[in-house]
Amino acid sequence: MMCLRVLLVASLLLLKPTSAEAKLSKNKLKTNKYVDKTMSQCTRCVGGPSGVAGPPGPLGVQGIQGIQGVQGPQGVRGATGAPGVAGRNGIDGESGPPGQKGQRGLPGKPGRRHVTIADSVAFSVTMDTDMSKTSEYRVVKFNVVLSNLGGHYDVTSGVFTAPKNATYMVGFNGVSYDGQSTLLHLVRNSTRLLSAYDSAGCTCKGVPRDKGSAGNVAILTLQRGDRLWVELPDRYGLHNAPYHNYATFYGYMLFPIT
Repeated sequence: MMCLRVLLVASLLLLKPTSAEAKLSKNKLKTNKYVDKTMSQCTRCVGGPSGVAGPPGPLGVQGIQGIQGVQGPQGVRGATGAPGVAGRNGIDGESGPPGQKGQRGLPGKPGRRHVTIADSVAFSVTMDTDMSKTSEYRVVKFNVVLSNLGGHYDVTSGVFTAPKNATYMVGFNGVSYDGQSTLLHLVRNSTRLLSAYDSAGCTCKGVPRDKGSAGNVAILTLQRGDRLWVELPDRYGLHNAPYHNYATFYGYMLFPIT
């Protein structure tokens, strides 16, 4: 504070106007000496310890907003975040126009040939007469035709002839006389395939029983021209009557073999 007052007085003396040049020089010299002396005293004050900081002053008036700075360079792209929760399904849109007709597909595999009535093979025959016991093997000639699709059963010979290579179902049965057993054979081209036997009508301990009956059925693969018939062995007979057609012989084609 002392130094500030000295400087202020010196400044006033230097600025004070004089009329005479000699007086000005004299005053200037005095002033310089005073200033030098004063300054030499003030230099002792320089370099002293700093005082305790005073309390902060009140906030000043807010300044004017500065000019907006230049935009900085674009930053590095961050990592991809986790997928969010799926949203609700939207409303179905309107159907689009029909598309163009596609190309025709490849042809399929040939289907199974449909069997017509003209291609059907089936027969069912019976008989209305007895066949008594003899000492010979005999072909059973079924003389009553129930059905004969294709006409491949011959009533005269009692033989069925296969018209084509195919799989057939064939069956037969017969009834014996009172007190006698029953035995029948199915024969193909003179080869016995299977038999049917029953002893229910035999005489046991001198007591004749009622009639016996026997039958059998088979699924056969036949070649065109194969011949089938039913054979009755020696010492056996068959019982039939015009109103009791017990014995039967039947067969039909299941499917052809190509």
